[in-house]
Amino acid sequence: MATLLQSPVPLAPTDGMGIWDRAREGLCVAGILLGFFLLGIHSALLRPFWFDELSTLFMTNQPTLGGMFRAIPTDGNPPLYFLLARFFLQFPLRTELAMRLPALLGYVLGALSVYRFVRRDAGRTYALLSMSLFLGCRIDTFAIEARAYSLMLALTGLTICSWQYFCRSRKPIGLLGLAAGVIGAIFAHQYGVVYTIVPVFVGEAVRIVRRRSIDWPILLTLALSSSAVLFTFPTMLQAQRTLLHAIRTCPVFFAHPRLHDLRDYAHMVPLFAPVLFGVAALALILKIGTCGFSPREGSYSPPEDLAVAAALSLFLPFMLLLTHLGTNFFEMRYGLGSALGLSIMIGLLLSHLQARWRGTPELAWGGNFLWPCDGLHLPFGRSPSTRTTPLAGSCARVPRRAGADRRCVCARVLADVVVRQGADESETALPE
Repeated sequence: MATLLQSPVPLAPTDGMGIWDRAREGLCVAGILLGFFLLGIHSALLRPFWFDELSTLFMTNQPTLGGMFRAIPTDGNPPLYFLLARFFLQFPLRTELAMRLPALLGYVLGALSVYRFVRRDAGRTYALLSMSLFLGCRIDTFAIEARAYSLMLALTGLTICSWQYFCRSRKPIGLLGLAAGVIGAIFAHQYGVVYTIVPVFVGEAVRIVRRRSIDWPILLTLALSSSAVLFTFPTMLQAQRTLLHAIRTCPVFFAHPRLHDLRDYAHMVPLFAPVLFGVAALALILKIGTCGFSPREGSYSPPEDLAVAAALSLFLPFMLLLTHLGTNFFEMRYGLGSALGLSIMIGLLLSHLQARWRGTPELAWGGNFLWPCDGLHLPFGRSPSTRTTPLAGSCARVPRRAGADRRCVCARVLADVVVRQGADESETALPE
């Protein structure tokens, strides 16, 4: 462990690749992401809106931008996703697809950030595995949900990749990416500041211990960019104060954070992952028992990168604690950062295993081939949450006319009441 902490930061693995090899790698990654994107488009067209997406629909259909910004506090989220959805609504696309395109693009960019982060440390094989794990895990339904969660994951990925790039190159563009990721996440979701600041802070703390010096440019960039929360949080808190107080004080509210919510970790990895790693563990035990260790040169990630991945992996219990102390309202979507962290962590740790077991790359390729099988559930329109009742018949575009602000608030309250009371109706008419 002492040797690892004192080891220099490795350069990005090149695997002896030439221009043609790099082009083939790029085409492979682009092909995988394009396939997922096309599958997501098909899925987005099949699935009807559910009640949270209705709020996005009403916000983006305000007659003017000023009206949209006045209505946004009633939703409780910052404006970035609504602006992007409003932009895509200008194109000749079906409403379901236009509203969900920012989320789908965000999920694809989040997968690409997982690939880049692992690629710099562990090479293309393990980077592809990590990306495959992220694409195949069962949170991928959020890729076709017209809410800001996928966008927040993408901006979190941009933040940690920019931080990693600056740590290696010292180029100012890394700081620009870091600031853009933090500010973008803050304007995408209220928990965006937590998603971006916490993992970078943990990684930077490990760097400070290793280097015995403070990297002031990174800390100053984090401090300045995180101040953007002053433009979003007070307004949303004021608008949601009554609802949040009711949620916190209600003794029987359905979404109070509970310890059994930790079972949501099962959604953060693909179905094939336990089988894959069970085979890995069995093979490693047999290898040690029959032949002993066969050390070889492997990829070693700097400990700060592992710390970032570990911090993200623990976001599910972290958000459980944070919401318990704060709003007392928790949904699995608040802990989606764990899927990002686990995907990165698995790729990095398997690259360490390569130093002890020669079959690790083949195991990683096995995971790359298995993820499409697990991802085939996406087109079948699985419900985004087991805790909510979808409101069908809501895909029609809302006419832009006077009174839309009141309709927006009424529809939101109606949807919340229907779900809280456990209504059995599968369709609920919107108020005129």
